[in-house]
Amino acid sequence: LPARRWLRRPAPAEALSSVAPGAGARWSRRVTGAQETVVLQEGTLTVSVPHQHAGHRFVVLLPDGTLEVRGTAFTVRARGGETTDVQVREGVVWLDLRGAEPRTLTAGQRWTRAEAPAEVARVASAPTPSAPPEVGPPRSAEAPRPSQLPAPSPRAPRPRPAFRDYADGVGALARGDYRAAAEALQRFERAAPHDQRAEDAAWLRVVALRRAGDRAGARGATEHYLRAFPQGAHRDAARRALGE
Repeated sequence: LPARRWLRRPAPAEALSSVAPGAGARWSRRVTGAQETVVLQEGTLTVSVPHQHAGHRFVVLLPDGTLEVRGTAFTVRARGGETTDVQVREGVVWLDLRGAEPRTLTAGQRWTRAEAPAEVARVASAPTPSAPPEVGPPRSAEAPRPSQLPAPSPRAPRPRPAFRDYADGVGALARGDYRAAAEALQRFERAAPHDQRAEDAAWLRVVALRRAGDRAGARGATEHYLRAFPQGAHRDAARRALGE
């Protein structure tokens, strides 16, 4: 039946990475088109990713962030819902963890969870400059009442990086939460239309809607993909989908 053809999942592509899990590691892997995703929930993974072909992406979804690579070898550990250690043996890794600035790690470099508290401690222990001596008549010794003190200015919330939506979408797709995946991927593409991941996000949204059984939504997303990326890597698959 046509509906069954529409809902049929594409054959999985071949994984390019080699993943060696440590004892007790909880993880999963999914390959969708040009995207290879590893989800690490707990434990240690030692990963080797060869030099990928053009357009291929390899992303590790961590409990508290994401790690993206291109042609590298590394070890990553997570415990208690946090990434605790990343060590790069070859190539380059881009690490983006919740509550920390994104950073790039190259061969021979290592990041550990213990580094972040140390940085905070160094800032907290920095000497405070002494105030200059007062000039003029002495001030009253009476302390100002709380109502006289200026109200602290509220701190503006840190904007959510667009890549978070991409990571959320890929993670939801891997879990089988296809509606959430489609929504997150659409948010990412709208927020970062010129990002190099925008094409992947647009196509993965098509995949998510198809797997959710939303034929009309998937058709609209497919038409959008072809308009936005007429020379995209998935254009042939998109055209075939519209012909079904």
